[in-house]
Amino acid sequence: EEFAILLCGCDMAKALQIAELCRTAIERINTIDSGYRYRISASFGVSDAKTCGYNVDKLFAGADAALYQSKNSGRNRVYQYKIDQLPINI
Repeated sequence: EEFAILLCGCDMAKALQIAELCRTAIERINTIDSGYRYRISASFGVSDAKTCGYNVDKLFAGADAALYQSKNSGRNRVYQYKIDQLPINI
């Protein structure tokens, strides 16, 4: 599943820190109480208005591009959208 978190007034450094905290917390979930032991992981893509502008479609497209970079690089990672690396077509 995919979902988005909008962090109003949050700079990129703080947003990346929050995404990493979420990723780590998800990775540390203990599933043994379910009767099964399995690994849970999450991939994150982070964008910001400084890079994408104040357009929701561009913000989501930037985050989505960074998310796919995370998934294509092995998953369970946090990636920042950078305009010179991943162009968005909106």
